[in-house]
Amino acid sequence: MIPNSHPETILTRVIDGGSGFLANNQYQILVGLPFDDHYRIETKLPSGRLTVQNISAGDNVTIFADGTVQVNGLPSQAHHIDPIDDI
Repeated sequence: MIPNSHPETILTRVIDGGSGFLANNQYQILVGLPFDDHYRIETKLPSGRLTVQNISAGDNVTIFADGTVQVNGLPSQAHHIDPIDDI
């Protein structure tokens, strides 16, 4: 996540699919944002696809494995960058 007013600040979180016997990691990310601002979020999916979405502080964003994005429960247009296939 990159705040528009502070582009030198990059906030990161890593979600691994870690699980074990009778346990599983939570996939939901809760982020307390330091600035009341607009943010650019970049999400790298397991397929290698990169999803880029602009959001505002207080938005509830859901990003699905296929790259579909919802902001505050409504469909949103995210910019997608597909991985380059090795030749």
